[in-house]
Amino acid sequence: MKGSVLSVLVLICVSSSIEGHVDPTPPPITVATELALYKNRVRILYDLLKHDCNYLELQRDRRDIVTSEDPEEIQLEVEMMLYNELVDKLGECRSANTGLAQESGNQPSIATKPSPSPTLQQVTTRQTPAPQTVRKSPFDECNSAIDLTESWRLDDSGSRIKPIAGDFNCDTHDMEQDRPWFRFTGDAGDMMQDKCVPEFSCGGAVALWTDATMPRRLGVATNVTAYGSWYTRSCRQYSVQISVMRCSYHSHDLIYRYLSRSAGCPFSFCGKKLHH
Repeated sequence: MKGSVLSVLVLICVSSSIEGHVDPTPPPITVATELALYKNRVRILYDLLKHDCNYLELQRDRRDIVTSEDPEEIQLEVEMMLYNELVDKLGECRSANTGLAQESGNQPSIATKPSPSPTLQQVTTRQTPAPQTVRKSPFDECNSAIDLTESWRLDDSGSRIKPIAGDFNCDTHDMEQDRPWFRFTGDAGDMMQDKCVPEFSCGGAVALWTDATMPRRLGVATNVTAYGSWYTRSCRQYSVQISVMRCSYHSHDLIYRYLSRSAGCPFSFCGKKLHH
């Protein structure tokens, strides 16, 4: 038996030599091939989530930003990010399900016929590094940006809140020297307010907001105008320049930076909470 197997192997090797030299180096993978691969991985992960975690629908914010008309490199970057996010969601869901199963281990169970479920092995068809649960942005500005978390930044009704030692907040003064990148998060909302708000809102006298189009490309700083409301009831009584950068393809994953000089006080950037 061993002799037969050895003979077959020898014949295969001889045949390969006769047919010609085979280059062991695989052909380079194109962006289009990589994109198709990740789209298939994402589809399988969606199936896994629906089967194992009862996910009926998952919102893909990126579709509001990226279309099939965008360069394939951008589409690939988005699919890779979405793939990593879905892997995280699946891991969290399965961990939660494991905990629930352990808690209910002493309870009687009803035997049911399991339905077939795809496996993660189908997703990772190529030798790629395993995605990390904790990932940092590839952009230094996104990693070092400060978080604005104050709840009074959501005030959009001119409540005359004075949060700083009994006085109004003044971002234009506080940010003028170091000019840090900042983001809205937590109690301050998810993004800068994109609608006009009355004066004396969000902890300042002049409430700053912007309705500018946000950048679509990742890691590219774009200068836009923010406006301030005042007693004249004009939503654009004042204007300041800010820079905006997108850190990921989540619709609100943006950071901001104050650029103008000597805008005066007290100007305060207003936040907006998105309904998830």
